[in-house]
Amino acid sequence: MESYCNVTQYRTKYPNMRFEDSVITDALETSAERMRLKVFVPREHYVTQTGTEFKIDYPIADWNMDSKVDIDDIEFFELSTEYEETDVKANIEAFRPKYGYIKTDTALPSTGNKLIIKYRTAKRENELMIKDLIRLNALMSNEYLFNNLSLEKLQDGITSWVINDQHITLDATSLELIKGSNKKEIIKLMNQLTPYYSKKTTIGYDRDVNTAATLSRGNIYFR
Repeated sequence: MESYCNVTQYRTKYPNMRFEDSVITDALETSAERMRLKVFVPREHYVTQTGTEFKIDYPIADWNMDSKVDIDDIEFFELSTEYEETDVKANIEAFRPKYGYIKTDTALPSTGNKLIIKYRTAKRENELMIKDLIRLNALMSNEYLFNNLSLEKLQDGITSWVINDQHITLDATSLELIKGSNKKEIIKLMNQLTPYYSKKTTIGYDRDVNTAATLSRGNIYFR
């Protein structure tokens, strides 16, 4: 498993954390898995018309958490009538994630099959989000530690905490203040990074089942 924030970045941001690398790594990886499920929107394209050029939605998310967007962030396979999957990613000749453009070196899908493209989209391009993704990963790791370690272990691993430029010694009372402060930062970043709403849906009005609808501030827009 990977994470958006690594141990070195985490320790730089939180120098008062004295936990072992393995504890921090577990918190980062666990929280990154939860985080990406909340921040990114799942997409699926089912292609039956044979061709060599395909367009998908964008911005495409850095799903595998390697700080860049490339073909490793998408699934690209054929599905037979007997529901057997065959990976055809090796046939991708060009991938332009900025424009959601894919070109293959042979016509796909094969006769009788469907081409399936699965991936996630983000609110903004990865280069505009990566710093905040790293920060959110670190904040959610704090939350994981607060909720899964005993007060004794937290006191042993945290020398002090800073809230509003004030250094606070960790005890039962201050822990709730620290958790609350950390939670506020998580919510603020989540609001910045998460699309309002977007999924394949059916809501009537003679719209096709695969119509994409985006709900933004109470209004529905069709694409």
